[in-house]
Amino acid sequence: METVFRINRGGGREACEVNLLKNKIIKSYEEIPFYRENFDKVKFNPYEFKDVSDLKKIPMIDKECVHANIGRMIKRGMHKEKLDYVVTSGTTGRAAGFYQDKSILMREWAYVNYIWNRVGYEPDSSRLILRGKVFREKKLKGKSWQWDALKRELSIDIFAMTKENLRLYCDKIEKYKPEYIHGYMSAIMTLCNYIEQNGLQHSFSGVLAVSEPVTATQREYIEKVLKTRVFSFYGHTERLVMAAECEESTEYHIEPQYGFVELIDSEGNQIWKPGIRGEIVATGFLNDAMPLIRYRTGDIAEWSEKEQCPCGRAHRRLKSVEGRQKDVLLGKNDTRFSAASINMHSNVFAHVTKYQFYQDKKGEAILKIVPTDELGKKDIEEMAKQIYEKTGNELDVSISIVADIPLEENGKFKMINQKLDIE
Repeated sequence: METVFRINRGGGREACEVNLLKNKIIKSYEEIPFYRENFDKVKFNPYEFKDVSDLKKIPMIDKECVHANIGRMIKRGMHKEKLDYVVTSGTTGRAAGFYQDKSILMREWAYVNYIWNRVGYEPDSSRLILRGKVFREKKLKGKSWQWDALKRELSIDIFAMTKENLRLYCDKIEKYKPEYIHGYMSAIMTLCNYIEQNGLQHSFSGVLAVSEPVTATQREYIEKVLKTRVFSFYGHTERLVMAAECEESTEYHIEPQYGFVELIDSEGNQIWKPGIRGEIVATGFLNDAMPLIRYRTGDIAEWSEKEQCPCGRAHRRLKSVEGRQKDVLLGKNDTRFSAASINMHSNVFAHVTKYQFYQDKKGEAILKIVPTDELGKKDIEEMAKQIYEKTGNELDVSISIVADIPLEENGKFKMINQKLDIE
């Protein structure tokens, strides 16, 4: 247990986390049938909870478990009509859902404003929104953009980022001059490509990236084109974890009063040492109506190797978050390659507007690229060389030039489109 306290000492954080965990576990045992049955089944006494190592005594849950037991996971006396029902995708592709307090969105927004303030954002700052907004409302009258004067938000349709529309979007950016970009990295990259190729100049105070992983290549390119900081935070639909970069580093600082994070290896053991990848298993502190305790997110991360961040915060920190376990390519001998591990740092991608790895056969993959007019044969050869340097003989990768790579229905972009059944 000594090791966990060496990860990031200071500020009484450990005692705070243990108290929050114990309170959540006891309340869940007393108020929610599922947890009483679950704890009793494994003879776990919540009143004897002493430190985070005791979490190992509690069985982990996942989306499918929640789907099967949702009726027994709601707090006694809580009426469903007074709650929000949130749908997320399950590991089998079947939609799964859960209930949450109606106050959670506002409480989460307070956290978001708090962490964005690290790059100067204020509640009244204006934003360019590049997310999955649906532009089908009658009041929009076919427009692919919208300026909300009250919220000071310029929203654009990321499903319609054609060259013609991008010219229009840039005109609107120049007119309304939003201070921050807030959106998906894939959409921000598309905008930056257009800005660079057309020699445009737009001034932003920062880029607030959400929902998609941020690669080193993307960060470097966007900061070069826009001459401003890319700032990212990690969260998810279940709202169990909030972890964000700071003024001094790109490591993810976990907000201790939002939720508790464990990293778990493939055999279910807790990981506290830096440099070892594991699945994020989280316990949230915000949702009293239907708390999720030791919930398997499917996302992969590792602890920071640094004792203390220069920013001075005592938060525990994740060095990286790599997305879902399924977001990997599978080699011939079951070696797994994440998007981060095969991320290529090369100028050849300056001539590519989008790229995606597609796999439907073990040991083989297709790299789909959407080229600019400048892409040449030598660029493609360099891509192939870099991929081989990362994957060796484990993965046979062919490169395919395509006209476009469609977004998901929610407007997000998959860097790895995995069709194999990977657990």
